[in-house]
Amino acid sequence: MFFIWPMMAQDGEEILGEWVTSDGSAKLEIEKEEDGFFARVVWLANPNENGAPKLDHQNADRSLRRRPILGLKIIEDLHYKDGKWVNGELYDPESGETYSCQLKLDDKGVLEVRGYLGMPVFGRSVFWKRVN
Repeated sequence: MFFIWPMMAQDGEEILGEWVTSDGSAKLEIEKEEDGFFARVVWLANPNENGAPKLDHQNADRSLRRRPILGLKIIEDLHYKDGKWVNGELYDPESGETYSCQLKLDDKGVLEVRGYLGMPVFGRSVFWKRVN
């Protein structure tokens, strides 16, 4: 008797596609570039403020405060290593802060997105589910 194992994505590509945040407030698309993986905001439950598109008001760089949240890259420079996506940067438009980040996909298809300062143990995780 022998088993046929399902085809696995190579080089960490199993995270490619659309994901929804745990609170349902946003959908993000994870894509791959030559330099690594990144995530961009592709849908917001509340895309407008006062009748205009929601902007990146909290950004520390004043010149970026007028860019829309929709379409914004919030994760950049992730690299796949040993079953995790590591060494990335996570931008939180709600606080205007940028953190180091890593991602891990569990066996149920839930993506743990961990933002941290210094070491991952000193961070916080959110969980995204794949959009069907």
